[in-house]
Amino acid sequence: MPLQKKDHSPSDLVQATQVTTHSRFRRPGFLFSLVGLLFVLLISGFTAYNRLYQPYQSHLQSTATALYALSATRQSNEEHFTHITATAQSKNNATATTVSQLQDDYTRLTQKTPFLTDTLQKPDIFNWETDSGCSFNNGSYHVSVTQKGYFISCTALNTHFQNFIYQAHMKFLRGDKGGIIFRANSKNSTFYLFQIGQDQSYDIYYYPDKTGTTAQHLTGGQSSLIATNNQQENVLAVLARGKTFHFYLNGTYLTSVEDAARSTGQIGVIADDLHTATEIVYTQVQVWQL
Repeated sequence: MPLQKKDHSPSDLVQATQVTTHSRFRRPGFLFSLVGLLFVLLISGFTAYNRLYQPYQSHLQSTATALYALSATRQSNEEHFTHITATAQSKNNATATTVSQLQDDYTRLTQKTPFLTDTLQKPDIFNWETDSGCSFNNGSYHVSVTQKGYFISCTALNTHFQNFIYQAHMKFLRGDKGGIIFRANSKNSTFYLFQIGQDQSYDIYYYPDKTGTTAQHLTGGQSSLIATNNQQENVLAVLARGKTFHFYLNGTYLTSVEDAARSTGQIGVIADDLHTATEIVYTQVQVWQL
């Protein structure tokens, strides 16, 4: 159907006017309703933001802060552990370095020409004691004791040293223990003693007199460095410098002690009858002065 233009009657105009008027009257109400709805939505959104979103964000922030604190604490603990580990490693390295240096000192110093070398084949200028229990026999120096619970010391009377390396070669012929004395005073039986046993024990003492009741045990222990076969030789050595003493067995560093009771004295050797009659043979002593 083609488009047609319709003529308006007065009633149509009134009706149209009324409709138009009616339409204009309802539009503000609709706007107010829309504004009210928007206001309600805004209030609801604001309330939801305050009640839901903000607490959620605060929770996330709080959680993140807690995680950071935990991470920081863990990092701090890890750094502390790393510091402890590094310190322990440093101490271990320092100890290893010290032992290595002490071994190097002994090796280097004993490669030099000794101040004193005595093969102990016969009496000589060092005036080794030759009384009961101390004797030269078959080209070596023998020290023997047969009284259980006692030891005998034999001193080179014409010696006197302060800082030195003193070294002696010995063999067990029978019995319990042998060793060396140093910084000794033969007149009042004062000395330091380094002894080893066929049971692979070693001991270091300071004797302020000959009673034995006042002896001070500085250190001791067990060592597989000690040869127990009667045909094998043991080499005992002490590096004495000031109040510090470093001890060696068969060319290997053993232990160290400090004691300031005596600063100088004679050298000597011993035999110790701890349980059975003991005889030790000594074939050479040497001294390097420091």
